[in-house]
Order: sequence, then structure tokens, then C-alpha cells
Amino acid sequence: MENSHPLDPLDPVRETLFTYVLRSYDKISDQRVYSPYHHFGGFLWRMLIFPKGNLSTDHDLSVYLECGGPSYHPTVSPEPTLPPLPPEHWICPARFSIILHHPNSPHAQAVLPAHSRPTKFYPILKQPCITPIPCPERPSYSQEESELSSEDGDQTSEQWNPPLFKRASHDFKPDELDWGFLEFAAFDTLQPGKYADKHMNVVISMRITLDDLSSDDVV
Repeated sequence: MENSHPLDPLDPVRETLFTYVLRSYDKISDQRVYSPYHHFGGFLWRMLIFPKGNLSTDHDLSVYLECGGPSYHPTVSPEPTLPPLPPEHWICPARFSIILHHPNSPHAQAVLPAHSRPTKFYPILKQPCITPIPCPERPSYSQEESELSSEDGDQTSEQWNPPLFKRASHDFKPDELDWGFLEFAAFDTLQPGKYADKHMNVVISMRITLDDLSSDDVV
């Protein structure tokens, strides 16, 4: 996943992607918002979002991936085999990308309300990412990196910007359920004409890649 674009085709055995629309985020009074649970790899996953920022930040949207522990929801897709661990001892190593979609992109238009959709679509823009930048809000977590898709050449108002995304990895377990970014996206980026639609809806996807458990991870 490190060298791939976050919207490249998924490996259905080891990877999954789910999307959540944060509706009218500027009017949300709750400190935190959760997406519905997504079942994959024998575990429950959801987004944890702080619409007004978390802790000391009040100028950035904070977004995290949360693992709700083992899931017994039936699935039809083949999944990685995990050791049968008691619920209090579970662990799930994973890498993930948190993706912010431009509201005019096809992915966003597929999930946004009809009144948010433009009258026509335009070709998708996708270019390799620039050099990763360490995430500043968690300097001790060397596994995290921040990446920004870039597009060569000028863009017109009829096109859309490529997705913004940040990547991280974490061993999810009962005492470390969530991991992510205190400063995921600046609020001045989440404005109409940028990465929010005219109703201040924001479209976020989470792409997860499950890693194998090492012998040291099994307790």
C-alpha cells in the first residue's frame, strides 16, 4: 500500500474500503461523530471524527480509525486467517489510508445527496503523490506519514482536485482501539469550492490493509 494510490483496485482478501459522508459538519454540535461499523477481516471498523478538532487543535478536522474488536458478522468475501484469541487478548495489525474526496469527484458524487451533484461529470484526475511528510501532531510515531496527491498543470472550475490522504499503521488492541490524525484537514480546506460541497458535506473514505500477525503479537 505504501507505493500505491489509495483508490487503486483493492485486494479483496486483505483490503477493504468504506466511505462516510460527514453532513453539514459546520453545524454539528457533538464533540465526536462515528461512522457506522464496517465488518472486515473478522473485526469491526469505523471512523471516529472530531468535527471541531480534537484536544488542542481548533483549526483542523481530526479523523481516526477505530477497531471495535472481533466481529462475528457473516461475510461472503475470503478474509485473512487470524488466530482464535480470547476477546480480551485480540490484536489486529493494519495499515490504513484516510482519504478526503473532492465533492465533484465520481466517488463523492456516488454518495452525496442529489442536490449536491453537478449537472455533468469530468475526467478523473490522478497523479503520483509527492514525497511523504511526517505527521507533525504525533512526532514520536514514526510509522505515520502524510501524503498529498498533486496534479500537473492548471485546473479549471469544471475539473476537480485529486483526493487528499494520509497514511498510518497500527497494532489495534483493547487498550489502543483508535489511531489517526489530530490534524487531518484544515478547516479552510473544507469549504465550498474546495473539499466541501455547498452544504458543507464532506466525503471521507477509509482504506484498510490487514497485516499478518507475528509470533511476538500472539499472547
